Amino acid sequence: MGLASYFRCAGIGASSGLRTFSAPAATFAAAGSAWTGLAVFVAGCELVFDKLPITPSRLSPVGLSARIVSGGSCGAALADRAGGSRIVGAACGAASAVASAYTGHSIRRYLTHTIGWNDFPIALVEDAIAVSSARAANAVD
Repeated sequence: MGLASYFRCAGIGASSGLRTFSAPAATFAAAGSAWTGLAVFVAGCELVFDKLPITPSRLSPVGLSARIVSGGSCGAALADRAGGSRIVGAACGAASAVASAYTGHSIRRYLTHTIGWNDFPIALVEDAIAVSSARAANAVD
C-alpha cells in the first residue's frame, strides 16, 4: 500500500468530520455492501437534519465521537481494501475527522457570525464537499 492510499484514509476521515454518515455510505457503496441502501438513507437524513436550528454542534461530545468512529472505521476499511495497515488507516481517518470537524465548524461560524452570510448555502457547499470527498476517497484505482 502506497502513501497515496493513506491520504485516501485521511480524505474519508475529512468527509466524516463534515458529515458523519457520508463516509460510511460511500464506503459501503464502493464495497458493494448490502447495507448501502440504509447507509445512504441515513446520510441523506443527516444532510437534512444538519440544516435545522435545533441541531447540536458537531463539536459536542456525541457529535465529535461519532465523527471519530466514522472516520476511523472507514479509514480502516479503505486501508484494508488496499492491503495496508488497518490501524494506520484508522488513525489517519480518525485524526482527519477531528481536524475536519473543527475546521468546518470554524469556517462556517466565521462566515455566518462574523461576515453575516446566510447559513443555508454554506451548509449546502459543505454537504457537497463531504459527499464528493467521500466518493473520491473510495474511487477504485
